[in-house]
Amino acid sequence: MAMKQKLQDLTLLLQKSRKAQVIAGCCLFGILFLLFSDNGQHRRRPVAPQPFQAAKGVGEFGENEAFDDLTTSIIRKQEEHDSEMKVLRTTLEDMRVERKEDQERSAQIFKKLISVLNSREAASGQSAPSAPGVSPEPIDIQPNVPLEETDSLVPIEDDAPVEVAPPPAPVDPRVAVISPADSVRVQLLSGVNAPTDGTPYPTVFKLVSDVTGPDGSSLPLGEARIIAAAQGSLTDQRVLYRLTKLSIRLPDGSRQEVTIDGWIVGEDGIRGMQGNLIDPLGKALLGTAYTGFIGGLGTGISDANSTTITNEDGGIQTFVTGNTAQYALGQGLSQTASQYSQIIQERLRSLKPVVQVYSGRQATAVFSQSADIPFLYEALEGDEFDVFPTSLD
Repeated sequence: MAMKQKLQDLTLLLQKSRKAQVIAGCCLFGILFLLFSDNGQHRRRPVAPQPFQAAKGVGEFGENEAFDDLTTSIIRKQEEHDSEMKVLRTTLEDMRVERKEDQERSAQIFKKLISVLNSREAASGQSAPSAPGVSPEPIDIQPNVPLEETDSLVPIEDDAPVEVAPPPAPVDPRVAVISPADSVRVQLLSGVNAPTDGTPYPTVFKLVSDVTGPDGSSLPLGEARIIAAAQGSLTDQRVLYRLTKLSIRLPDGSRQEVTIDGWIVGEDGIRGMQGNLIDPLGKALLGTAYTGFIGGLGTGISDANSTTITNEDGGIQTFVTGNTAQYALGQGLSQTASQYSQIIQERLRSLKPVVQVYSGRQATAVFSQSADIPFLYEALEGDEFDVFPTSLD
């Protein structure tokens, strides 16, 4: 019973399973092969070695091909050379033609010039052509005035005494010098609102003391003027100065302009002068807050009198459901606040913080480079001011 069931299962498996069918077919093929195959061993016949025959014409073909390539290359180069020579011959022929034309034009020009000159000479009667073979008449070289004696001397210049110009006055080598690290007390004559973006603003200082140097040396310059460039510093709220020009009036009334360099030290001994910071940022923030409040108020009024609906495709539609006048008022306030906010932002970009310093304040000017003041020593001689020798070079 069990064997019969197994045979039925095997039959169903062969009918339904492709894999089982393939395996059964392979087994059946193997059984048939074993049954009908010859059990004797087949002997392999030795394969007779085939004689190697070299390819005929290979080397000969390579030599012929190389020779043909060489011949083709030589012919091509010869053709290129012939074409170049043809171009050169054409160019030379063109140059000969142009040269011949130039010579003909030059000859015509010279002929015209000669004819014009001959016509002018014939019209003026200055020169007449002489007959061929006849020499012109000799020119009389004897002067009408009798010649002087050969042994007499002819004066070249006038015998009158020549006045010699006096020698120039000696130049005084002494020159007044402002040395580096010299200082002078100054007073600010022009206040300044120095911008903090690095733009230099001009200012004027007045000297209120003598220029002092090492070992108590001094140089009196009176109430000279100093031109300086001012820049504001946003970090410490100070105005920084750089000295550029020094204008001096000498005791004899003459004026001099000297190029200088240096800086200003304030009353507190720090470089620059303490000032008041004027920053438009505070006003801009206040204006922005005001416009934001107005814009929010207008938006709230318009939203309270309208209904906004968002469609399925993302579109937004607004319908006025309340008082139309209030809705219009809210929209107007909102738009006005937005425009005013944009104006404030644009104005804020153009405005720069400045540091303000009023005039009348005193400070100390320190020189960083040497400056020569010529003729100052001569102008001060005999004057009431005293110049120390240590301040002169």
